[in-house]
Amino acid sequence: MSHSGTLWMRFVFGMGSNQNDDQTWSALGLAFQLGYLIAIPIVLLAVGGRFLDHRFGTSPWLLLAGVLLSLVVSSVLVARKAKEVMDGTKQDGGNNRNPPSSV
Repeated sequence: MSHSGTLWMRFVFGMGSNQNDDQTWSALGLAFQLGYLIAIPIVLLAVGGRFLDHRFGTSPWLLLAGVLLSLVVSSVLVARKAKEVMDGTKQDGGNNRNPPSSV
């Protein structure tokens, strides 16, 4: 990243270049990923349902089916992402919440 880009981020977001800022950016990245995992299926399936409703004259049933299907798809995608994040946290040596067991 260029020096001017770093200065811009520091000015706009009040962020320097330390570990807390890396964690903040990581959290923001995760939030955007989750947002896309929810928004994209809803938009695509709702628009697809609306298009099919208009084509076949079944309004609003295919739109509703698309929205319901998008809820299921989004839930599965978010659950997978949550599992991925949790597995990554468990494998991270410094952030493991479970203390080592004594032998």
